[in-house]
Amino acid sequence: MPKSCIPGYDEALAQERRIREEAFLGVNPRICGIEIQNVTPFLLARLNLIQSPFLIGGNPSHGQIIQFLWVLSSSFSTDSEQRDCFIENTTKLLADRWTEAEIAIDEFIRDTFLDSPRGDGGECVPYVTGIAWLIYSMARDPFRWTRDQTLHTPLREIYQLVRCHRLDNRGILFNEISDNVKARFLDELNAKQPARGGLS
Repeated sequence: MPKSCIPGYDEALAQERRIREEAFLGVNPRICGIEIQNVTPFLLARLNLIQSPFLIGGNPSHGQIIQFLWVLSSSFSTDSEQRDCFIENTTKLLADRWTEAEIAIDEFIRDTFLDSPRGDGGECVPYVTGIAWLIYSMARDPFRWTRDQTLHTPLREIYQLVRCHRLDNRGILFNEISDNVKARFLDELNAKQPARGGLS
């Protein structure tokens, strides 16, 4: 495959390929050594309920970092003793790694939503949750998934399958990382072009 003349473009494509392929390996990600689950629609509902700043924006506190990790932990339960034990162990583990954990979670969220459908950017009234829309969409052709299949499949897999369907129907797609690299390069190139003035 020929190398691109755009600086950083080949690396961006490789990064996107790695993120997409990792989604199908069945390996749970780790944040500073702490194992978490990939976000499914079911787990997204948990994150939405706690209004995690990693989803809605804001500067997360140490407590919110731990809360995020607990909500996605495979050992998550409603048992307060288990929760308190997780909090204690995680606080010790992240004692001098809070910034590292925050950056790693931000990257994890970026990777999770890399292929998510893009809206038109306009304001709209939320008549249903995005999770309900996913269940509805995946129950239709060509997927015909059950509610539970959709709820417990990682978003990274679902979004790629939806993109496959869009490509199959000649839809136009956007690559979040590599297309941004290309756009920045073209913007810089255009900025260097001399402005065309009229005749004096």
